[in-house]
Amino acid sequence: MLLGRVIFCSMLAMVPMVPGGELAASMMGYVEKYSAHQHEKLSSHVRHRRDEDNNIPEITALSVESYVTSRYSKTVVECTLINTEDLSQEAVFELDLPETAFISNFSMLVEDVLYVGEVKEREEAQREYTEAVSRGNTAGTVTASARGYNKFRVSVNIASGDEVLFTMVYEELLVRVQGLYELTVSLRPGQLVDNITVNVYITEPQGISDVNIPEIKQSNLITSDDSDLVELDSAEVTWYDDTTVHISYSPSLEEQLDLSEEGALGEFTVRYDVIHDTGAGNIQIGGGYFVHYFSPALTEVMRKNVVFLIDHSGSMGGDKMTRTLEALHYIVGDVRSYDHFNIVLFESSITVWSTEMVSGSVTNIADARSYIATVSEAGGTNMVDGLQTSIDLLKDYELSVANEVEASSSMIILLTDGLPNDGPDNVMTQVSAAEPGDISIFTLAFGDDSDLDFLTKLALNHGGSMRKIYNDLDSVDQLMGFYSEVATPLLKDVEMFYTPDAVGNLTETHFANYFNGSELIVAGRIMGGDTEEFNVFVAGSGASDDFAHSFDVSTDDTVLPDPSRSVVDFAQRLWAYTMISDLLNKQQTTSDDDYASLLEEQALALALEYNFVTPLTSLIVVKPGDSNGTEGESVFYDSGHEMDSFDRISKQSAGGADIARVTIATALFTVLVQALV
Repeated sequence: MLLGRVIFCSMLAMVPMVPGGELAASMMGYVEKYSAHQHEKLSSHVRHRRDEDNNIPEITALSVESYVTSRYSKTVVECTLINTEDLSQEAVFELDLPETAFISNFSMLVEDVLYVGEVKEREEAQREYTEAVSRGNTAGTVTASARGYNKFRVSVNIASGDEVLFTMVYEELLVRVQGLYELTVSLRPGQLVDNITVNVYITEPQGISDVNIPEIKQSNLITSDDSDLVELDSAEVTWYDDTTVHISYSPSLEEQLDLSEEGALGEFTVRYDVIHDTGAGNIQIGGGYFVHYFSPALTEVMRKNVVFLIDHSGSMGGDKMTRTLEALHYIVGDVRSYDHFNIVLFESSITVWSTEMVSGSVTNIADARSYIATVSEAGGTNMVDGLQTSIDLLKDYELSVANEVEASSSMIILLTDGLPNDGPDNVMTQVSAAEPGDISIFTLAFGDDSDLDFLTKLALNHGGSMRKIYNDLDSVDQLMGFYSEVATPLLKDVEMFYTPDAVGNLTETHFANYFNGSELIVAGRIMGGDTEEFNVFVAGSGASDDFAHSFDVSTDDTVLPDPSRSVVDFAQRLWAYTMISDLLNKQQTTSDDDYASLLEEQALALALEYNFVTPLTSLIVVKPGDSNGTEGESVFYDSGHEMDSFDRISKQSAGGADIARVTIATALFTVLVQALV
């Protein structure tokens, strides 16, 4: 950039002296010539880089359109590649998807024929895939990728001079973390692209309070400094009103080169928040469905009782132990003076720092930090006794303050890198037998050897959540970030109530905790055509008083300022998305096999109805026919809930001929897309 400014200034010095109006025109001429020259130099560089990369097909356009309506996002990625060589080539489409996203559509436009993915039950799709591969077909896959992402990859051969258009649609619910919603789009095309466009349209009827677009993030490491607060200057933010905003980004070749000569720009991120009240929340309605957003801006913080239960077995040696203790050193320092805490270590035996819960006084924090500095790794993984000891400490403390007016929230934060000695089932049984009551258990799985399913089940059964901690340079920041999310409880034992018979098919309505900077969401269906309004009542326990708020809601649809830039059926799709997640969570935690089967059937039916790729479903694309030109039938799946961005597909399929029956004289291909389990 500095070089450009220097040359530009030098060119201005050579502009001849001419009258005012002519001077402006003359200067513009120089600028245009210089800009064209620079663009040609960059384009030449791009062509040279492509030659070095074995003449891979050229990406002529990469477009990302994200529509966020009431926290629910639909992202459409379109990538056009052209084969400029004399021989056929393999065109590859790769995309990093957020771990929480559901793929809802995928298509390929090859040789003017459109192939659209079909979501099927996982085993059925696997059978079709296996049969097709046995005939020599190529395949597409979803695999674990960068932290927080799954990589989607598909390839297809294209003839000389031909183009292929890949279109991917995925959907996700944006979760409020530490006061912000975050939409992240991966921009890693693998080559410099002359035409990259990103457009994000956010519609929040509740009102948008803040928007931030940090600089492109090239590393997945979390930083504890303020580097992610630097704004991306080349992104444009256009406010239509206080409920709607448009963010656009189109990096020039020069900007792409500044980031990476390999075409790996990084993650484009939009962070924002909405306006929050202090009552029972906000209800939004669409198409016979409602969504209840609960995120009151409360100021009174509950006391917190927390036991840090740390695995210091032999497998935790080295960097994991060092990073854990460093994080614990800082986390203990953030315990408030009116909170109570303790530290329990487990390996083959159990070590308790203090015989009882202690306050977060300056002296106690200093003593805890001195103790942390002495910890080393040894022995096995006696997790069950560690949990039992932690539960006993918290229960004894709760009993000692039972007569106090001010309420508190009790939790165990368990960090481990391996399997318990006594096996997961025994741990689950013993913990339930200990009757932890309203003690929440949060589990942190450190590294790649932890049993994620077990730790997830343990947390979900006891009002908490599981978080994977990557053993990396930023492990300390990961641990501190998690603690920040649960450090400030505002309410506990929150329950949502709605007018009976007026609404139904509700997602989860009970929540163990409501933390500062988070949000609780319930979605459901409005029952009966005569229902004009229904009542909402929210109850919970606060620091000094019970929380109890209610209000009446009209069943009229929420007005969206610009439906063309919104997810019009956001309420229905958010309901389905959340319901599938809830059903899968319940299936994972139940010990009743029959009930688990019923939950799986319900989740599968919803996934198929809404065309979502989930752990129970797969998306398959088959290009039939054979090298002799035998006529075959292409796959076209219409779930009845097509996305707005697929209007083009609907219109093309209406003709029928090009979509329903095709004659292909090229190699077969089959794409199987499965959600990682």
